[in-house]
Amino acid sequence: PLKARDLFAEAAARGVAFVIGEMFYLGSEGHREFRLNFSYPSVTDILAGGKRLGAALAALKARRPVVSDVTHTGVTRPIV
Repeated sequence: PLKARDLFAEAAARGVAFVIGEMFYLGSEGHREFRLNFSYPSVTDILAGGKRLGAALAALKARRPVVSDVTHTGVTRPIV
């Protein structure tokens, strides 16, 4: 599974930052979550940041091996 901490480095290299979800939990939860700030940036900046975040995610996924599982229907699907 993709961890927010791994995505953070890719996103930061593209000028996008977020808070890793682990900061909002007492235990070991939140490693696959993150929080974005959209109250200060302009709509234009939010859209540009979303595109950069998408590019960071695509780059990270391209470097990871494909892992799949079988659902209860028997259909194999990728796990992100």
